[in-house]
Formats: sequence, C-alpha cells, structure tokens
Amino acid sequence: MENERHLKVAVKAADGEGSHRPLWTCPKCGARLVTRNLWHSCGRFKLEDLFAKASPGALGLARKSVALLESLGDVQVIPQKTRLVCVARVRFGGLVPHKDGLRISFALRRWLRSRRIVKTEDFGPRWRIHVVGIRSQRDLDAELKSWLQESHDTVGVQSDFLRAPSRAAKPRRRQQE
Repeated sequence: MENERHLKVAVKAADGEGSHRPLWTCPKCGARLVTRNLWHSCGRFKLEDLFAKASPGALGLARKSVALLESLGDVQVIPQKTRLVCVARVRFGGLVPHKDGLRISFALRRWLRSRRIVKTEDFGPRWRIHVVGIRSQRDLDAELKSWLQESHDTVGVQSDFLRAPSRAAKPRRRQQE
C-alpha cells in the first residue's frame, strides 16, 4: 500500500544519466510532492466549481487548456479553491479564471518577450513567471505550447538540475607547515 503512494518520476539527462528521488503522494488529495508531508493546499476541488462564476465559455476553454497541459508529458493538473496548479515533479504553472476567459501562468529559467505576456514576476535567478491571457481556443496555439513544454521540461521536471555539474565539496588545501 505504501508503495502505491509513491511515484517515481525519472528523467534522463542528455548523457543518459540521472534520476530524482521518488515523489510522495498525499493520501488525502493525491497531490505529488517532492518530500513527505510538504505543505500544500490539501483538498478535493472540481474544475466546474472553480469556473462556476466565470464568463460563458470559460469552462470549455479551461478544459481545452487542461488537455494542452496534460499533453506536455507527466503532468498532474490539480484544481484548488481559486486556481488550478500544474505539477510535473514540482509546480511549474497554473491557471486562474479571469473576467474575459482565463490566465495561464508558467515559470521559465529565462525571460520571454512577447505581446501575449500580460504580466511577469521575478522569483529569483531560476524562476521567471510569465502570465498569458487566454480568451479563445485560438490562444491555445503552438507558441504557447512550446513555452509550456519548456516550463514543464526545465522547471517542472527539473531536467536542468540533472545536467548541472555535481556540487560536491571542493578538496581543501593543506596548510603548509
């Protein structure tokens, strides 16, 4: 039973080496987390509840957005009280209802320049948050998918950590006597 709550997400680095520790799955809500009992918004919510007060058509657009997110690979899309979160190994994006549709946010290791980006936030040198407004199905295009795929692969799955050189301690120099 305990093993059923663990899910190993392994990613091959460019040289074919490397994997991450197994993820822990919350037995109450099913969220995958990098460490056991990590704080999270534990609850069972539905997409329909999240979009109950949204503009007409927003729920359908949200469903198409979820399908796009799930097409990126091993993605868990978790409805919460005020948003959806997108998790691979760690959270890499989200989706919130908005008055004219919805907003998709995602993290990258770099800044994007595009008129489609309606907001950006800096969460340190490795987390650049980008927000894109989604008003129609046309906005769920190849460009957005490529940004989300990059976010999934680098931030969500942490594939760039597997490629990073080892941070082993440097040998100390002997003091001359």
